[in-house]
Amino acid sequence: MQILPTDSQLASPVVPPAAILLTDEEVVARVRAGDTHVFEILMRRYNQRLYRAARAILQSDAEAEDAVQQAYLNAFGTWLSSKDGRSSQPGS
Repeated sequence: MQILPTDSQLASPVVPPAAILLTDEEVVARVRAGDTHVFEILMRRYNQRLYRAARAILQSDAEAEDAVQQAYLNAFGTWLSSKDGRSSQPGS
């Protein structure tokens, strides 16, 4: 079962400037601890790279945007639902 962010989680306060210095692992730990608005850090950190890769593979702007959005939702849901922050599915 996939867990998606709620409206209140999406409407969280702005990320504090000091949070930008967190490592990816620290961001994941904070998201799992309920500080979900820091997920924006990872989105900003990797969005351009993910979009470019998806666009090169899918050859469509709309499909690339959908793929990146789905990747973010999958990561967010996995981190909120799994005990150790890793997917229980093979290859993840």
